[in-house]
Amino acid sequence: MLDDRAARRCAHALEVPCVGTLGIILRAKRQGVIPAAVPLLKSLQATGFRLDAAVLRPALLAVANEEWE
Repeated sequence: MLDDRAARRCAHALEVPCVGTLGIILRAKRQGVIPAAVPLLKSLQATGFRLDAAVLRPALLAVANEEWE
């Protein structure tokens, strides 16, 4: 699992499928592995993990039916 711009570019150039951290968390929520995505994402953010609100908020609502608050 990588969440780095250079790694994503390399994967894209090599046509390797790439799923980011948000995608993995949303997939886990959708599959019932975790009860909610927001608490986990807020924990990541508290450790300094950067989350793009322009991507995060609509994805949370559309996929997990959760709001960032």
